Amino acid sequence: MGQNGGMIGILILIVFVVFYMIITIKKQQKSMMEMETKLGQLKPGDKVKTYNGFYGTITKIYDTTDGKVFTLNISQNQNECLVDVNVRNIAGVDTKQVIEYDKDMNVISLDGVPVEEALKNSESESADNQTKIDGQNANDSNE
Repeated sequence: MGQNGGMIGILILIVFVVFYMIITIKKQQKSMMEMETKLGQLKPGDKVKTYNGFYGTITKIYDTTDGKVFTLNISQNQNECLVDVNVRNIAGVDTKQVIEYDKDMNVISLDGVPVEEALKNSESESADNQTKIDGQNANDSNE
């Protein structure tokens, strides 16, 4: 009886490890597919970040024998600084906002939009979302 109990315990452990590995592999495959979809939708004008730490705007996309290559403008001023980057080096879409300060360190704009205007837009979006949520809650309570 002691040997059978030990064998059952080992069998359960093996099944658990295999199940865990299958779940982990599936999650990895799903995230890779999502990233491939995002990369496939990129077009000139989109802002991206690379695994090397560069942030830039796509200016050109072309195919090579090594795969897709993006030409990025990594300069933030009038001068162009172009870098060719393989698609495998793109970490994702750049969603950061540039914050500008005045001499007293007060925020004056987010991505070139004055703070007051950005706040109004944010508040109106919040109000719209709250209205949608309130409307859904009212519909839920009527059912």
